[in-house]
Amino acid sequence: MYCVAIELIAKPGQASEVVDLFREYIPLVTKLPGCLRFELNQSDGNPEHFLLYELYEDRAALLAHRSDKLFDAWRPRIAAIEQSRKLVEYDCVVTGGKA
Repeated sequence: MYCVAIELIAKPGQASEVVDLFREYIPLVTKLPGCLRFELNQSDGNPEHFLLYELYEDRAALLAHRSDKLFDAWRPRIAAIEQSRKLVEYDCVVTGGKA
């Protein structure tokens, strides 16, 4: 499995717009082949701070997602309301849990 974690900070006053965009986007992207999980998490202490967590079968599935027309159409929409983002990719080496 292959994981992407993105720390995203919304522009001031744009947190609800970030949530709305991901409510629209996540059901679409999780239908793509190889996407196992895609979730948006919001900080309790600072509502403009988010953690986006994506899990794919492998890196090839992530690259397919990034080259999909859905990604191309959506990415400028979120870029317009984000202040910053920090992306880190990981190989999943140990997994467990029920979720």
